Amino acid sequence: MLDMASIPENYRRLEGSERHPAPGARFIRRVDPGETLSVTIGVRRRPDAAPLPDQDHWASKRVADREYVAREEFASRHGAAPEDLDRVASFARSKGLTVIDSNAARRTVTVSGTATQMEQAFGVELGHYQSESESYRGREGHIYVPTEIADIVQGVWGLDNRQVSKPRTTITGTSSLTPVQVAQLYGFPSPGKAIGQTIGILEFGGGYAVSDIQAFLTGLGLTTPALTDVSIGGATNSVAGSASNVSASDIEVVLDIDVAAAVAQEASIAVYFAQNTEQGWIDCVGACVHPSSGQPTPSVLSISWAGPENGPQATWTSSGIQSLSATFQEAASLGVTVLAAAGDWGSWGSSKAAGDGNAYVDYPASDPWVTGTGGTTISNVSSNTFTENTWNDGAGGTTGGGVSAIFPQPTWQANANVPVSANASGGKGRGVPDIAGNASGLSGYVLTLYGQQMTNATGGTSAVAPLYAALVAIVNSNIGTPVGYLNPLLYSLAGSRVFRDVADGANNQWSGVSPASPGYTSAAGWDACTGWGSVNGVALLNALNPDPIANAIWLLAVLATPNPLPNPALPPTAWVGSTAPSSGATPTQPLYGVIQSFLGAIFTASTDMQAASNDIKSALADVAKILGAIATNIPTTGTVLTDFNNAMTALQNSISLAQSLAPNSATAVLTSASGLFQRLQAQLTAIANTGTAGTINQVIAELAQLSQLITAIADLFPPS
Repeated sequence: MLDMASIPENYRRLEGSERHPAPGARFIRRVDPGETLSVTIGVRRRPDAAPLPDQDHWASKRVADREYVAREEFASRHGAAPEDLDRVASFARSKGLTVIDSNAARRTVTVSGTATQMEQAFGVELGHYQSESESYRGREGHIYVPTEIADIVQGVWGLDNRQVSKPRTTITGTSSLTPVQVAQLYGFPSPGKAIGQTIGILEFGGGYAVSDIQAFLTGLGLTTPALTDVSIGGATNSVAGSASNVSASDIEVVLDIDVAAAVAQEASIAVYFAQNTEQGWIDCVGACVHPSSGQPTPSVLSISWAGPENGPQATWTSSGIQSLSATFQEAASLGVTVLAAAGDWGSWGSSKAAGDGNAYVDYPASDPWVTGTGGTTISNVSSNTFTENTWNDGAGGTTGGGVSAIFPQPTWQANANVPVSANASGGKGRGVPDIAGNASGLSGYVLTLYGQQMTNATGGTSAVAPLYAALVAIVNSNIGTPVGYLNPLLYSLAGSRVFRDVADGANNQWSGVSPASPGYTSAAGWDACTGWGSVNGVALLNALNPDPIANAIWLLAVLATPNPLPNPALPPTAWVGSTAPSSGATPTQPLYGVIQSFLGAIFTASTDMQAASNDIKSALADVAKILGAIATNIPTTGTVLTDFNNAMTALQNSISLAQSLAPNSATAVLTSASGLFQRLQAQLTAIANTGTAGTINQVIAELAQLSQLITAIADLFPPS
């Protein structure tokens, strides 16, 4: 570490650049003066740039109202000013450094040079260090830059090349599911087509063989998608292990690709390989969000690597986190969704053996511009029913989660009852995770690696980020527009059928560290173990769909569907042209043509029509509740049946009003809907007076099915 007297004259300290040796690391020797290295210099946003939309802006915008910046316009509107880039490049050249790249959108200048040149340019001393887990080139203290560019430069990354993250995978299970099975249990659209979408998967080590991906997908009856490798900073798709020496990094890469490809069928997948350093992360995220010519343009990013955001095991500098967070905010303005694993070592947040008794959360899942994905365990699977619990397999892995120490609580999380930190400080902050999904190795995935099927199942929150990235790609494809920044949308749906709440009273205290970190408890609503819980894919698709025509087609198609019902996981337009209820009615005309003109009136015309729309939605919700009560209490008497008849009458009156106000072409469809409810009413009246157990049981089963259907209808009926 340089003495202050050794700092070049007219240099200023770069805030947020301070480094300390890794825990347990010792200095070995100074670097070779002639050793060559590259660094990435972060540059401020152009001074005349309009501020990027903040979280409150996105929280106030439905998908239908969101406007994104075109990538080709971003650099000129929100990137670095050309003159600032030139000043930084001129400084670098004056120190004998070579300018490799200058990128206005990413706001970076990449330069290379010898260790001596770098030390002189940035006022540092570089040395080789040895920790328990790695040898790395490092520095201590701050970076310094000339005063004349100090207000322009926001960070310098690459002088220190210690690893900053680890894959969030576990290999513990002997039983398993497949990604397709999990998607079906979670009600994802089936088939899960994501045509026209590109999923970006970020990897900081390891590699894959296409033949392994093909073998896994072929075993599921699926085809292999278009796979594109993107090399960042010299990192490549490098398979490091073998069947006798399995590489954790290779497992991570294969797991990410297999899950995303199996669930989001026909999506393209771009796999980004970067160095596992702070510079590698900044360059990689920058390339995903601001691709160079010829590179893929992903609409959703999946990140399964992470490191504790602070504390003794933290590997990030504050300037590095600030730079990444700014790029994730830029991703929101471009309509890109970012998901990241919340971690596999519970509230400790690290994979190190020694703890300090405090709780930590992983970055980047703790970033408010990122959707953090926690872990659950799936068991007792029978057809489409299953049990879901908080993932805590002890030393085998535990869902990450907790309260950030560096990010304040976002406004969209204000009503989520995020607890204060479990640490003695008790501070408030951004709560992690936001959602959760299958992560336990006990219900994990058996992969093909190095040409052989693995004997143990693989899990971890690493498996959850690509799962939900695939769902976002499916949603984007189905609604025809990117949903973009997901978190405010998720929190606006709190308490809806979009989420399967996991509230089992378990905790995420990890038994693999001593002293143990204080854990958080899984409870009703949002919690710091599983967030809002797992996600019902079709419910999310329809909740986010900005097109009222698509929503109404889905609704009216359901009403006109024969019994037995088709697959409820089909996307909104899949039932167009379906037939009328199985009560002797003739098939309807194709639904889109029949109701298209009617829809314009329902949502934009008269006050009466708007009132009818609201009344129908309210009555549907009432009918759903009553059907649920009847389905579980037959034979029933008096109150339930009376309440049902009253709700049914109100619903039929609303439909009649809609019929009287709608164009004539909609009459057939509305009559079909009304007829279905009339048939239900007659059945229920008969049930109340029957003494035949067989008949009752038959109708109980039908009512249970119809109850679920009508609950879905109530959720999906679009607002007036």
